[in-house]
Amino acid sequence: MPAAGVLLTGPRGRVLLCQRSDSGRWATPAGHLEPGEEPWQAAVRELVEETRFTGTLRDFRLLRRRGAFWLFGADVDREFRPVLDHEHLACAWAAPGRLPVPLHPGLVGAL
Repeated sequence: MPAAGVLLTGPRGRVLLCQRSDSGRWATPAGHLEPGEEPWQAAVRELVEETRFTGTLRDFRLLRRRGAFWLFGADVDREFRPVLDHEHLACAWAAPGRLPVPLHPGLVGAL
């Protein structure tokens, strides 16, 4: 099933990752596309649903497509505190060299 996510980068170069409640793995906010939805729309919708993000995305771009998964990247002006939904146990802003483990296998290939 097609899915999409977005990797946010804050002003200090840290990225937002969320720990999934179904596997305990760390990943980007992501989810399945709804009927008629474009991958970029699903990525933004899932970001808002899963973190309650209300800011502005800058430099929104496709980072990688692997099969039926699209990973987009975007910059944000500030590191916000996500409001978690039932799909996540925790979220963290992490430096690229100090990412939490275990990472979702799909994210490992993208980073």
